[in-house]
Amino acid sequence: MIEKRIIGSMPDSRVVTLFTIRNSSGEYVELLDYGASIHSIYVLDKDGNLGDIVLGADNIDELAECPYEGVTIGRCANRIAYGCFTIDGIKIKLECNRGGHFIHGGAGNYARKTFAAIMDESENSVTFLLLDTGEGGFGCCADVAITFTFGDDHKLSIQYEIRPHGDTVLCPTNHAYFNLTGTGDIREHSLKIYAIDYAPKGEIGMPVGERRQVVGTPLDFTKLRQIGEALADDTVGFFETQPSKYDDSYILDKTGFDLAAELYSKETGRIMLVYTDMPALVVFTPYAKDIAKGKGGVHFTGYCAICLETQFVPNAVNCPQYTSPIFKKDELLFSKTVYEFGVIHSEEK
Repeated sequence: MIEKRIIGSMPDSRVVTLFTIRNSSGEYVELLDYGASIHSIYVLDKDGNLGDIVLGADNIDELAECPYEGVTIGRCANRIAYGCFTIDGIKIKLECNRGGHFIHGGAGNYARKTFAAIMDESENSVTFLLLDTGEGGFGCCADVAITFTFGDDHKLSIQYEIRPHGDTVLCPTNHAYFNLTGTGDIREHSLKIYAIDYAPKGEIGMPVGERRQVVGTPLDFTKLRQIGEALADDTVGFFETQPSKYDDSYILDKTGFDLAAELYSKETGRIMLVYTDMPALVVFTPYAKDIAKGKGGVHFTGYCAICLETQFVPNAVNCPQYTSPIFKKDELLFSKTVYEFGVIHSEEK
């Protein structure tokens, strides 16, 4: 079942619509046409209680400035070194909006766009549509369709379809901030990532073409491991800044669509499985120094969430060692990511 309602207007008068997709278990997902966003995910815990497991803005006045909303990032998520890349000998220069480099779509970031929406009751899905006009230096336009589906299988599916009008780079992702307890410290969560290699960051703070094994580093989640334990297991100064946190790119072991990661909360029994056909997973653990206001009066601080972003390796457009995010004119990017939710009782784990 899908419900639709207007929740207000942005300061620039753009109307924001919220879509709610429910399954027969009473679980539901809330989506916004602003940013093609995952606003809430309400799923059951081991005691049968329903709770929201993603962070987000408390009201529409805070939406545009909320750093924890589960927005769609595009046309290209993450970083491109110096905002430059070359396709068939033609150099393309993007705007540099973070420390002399390009990040998260620049001025054209989908996170700040209002999408048209089509509901499909028969599929329990909402498709968000956008004409990407090439802002930020990309030049060529692109037709964008992002479909969210949620059903009785307890799976939230995100399907990306982007067709560029010219040769360009495409790397969409969703930037949902997960907390399987709904509040508190995610260092108590446990994580498993199906990757033995990661893409180390060079002096410019992003991957530059290398790949190394995670063994012996705090990035080793080849077995289910508590996040706090991994963060503390830094005997070689892996984390250059304090407090230590993840903002790292894993090169997934799989080929094609398969399991990429598992996230588990012993406190609630909730488990989330991440499936994707993208070649990489970026793990980000933001650290809120100040108290941040969330939905429903909940406040967050410290290690409040974890992002598991399925995408190409950041800066892959300049690194032939990684899977290329370059798409030619009219070549369709078709990609799918699925978050599957379930419950594990303590005696099972």
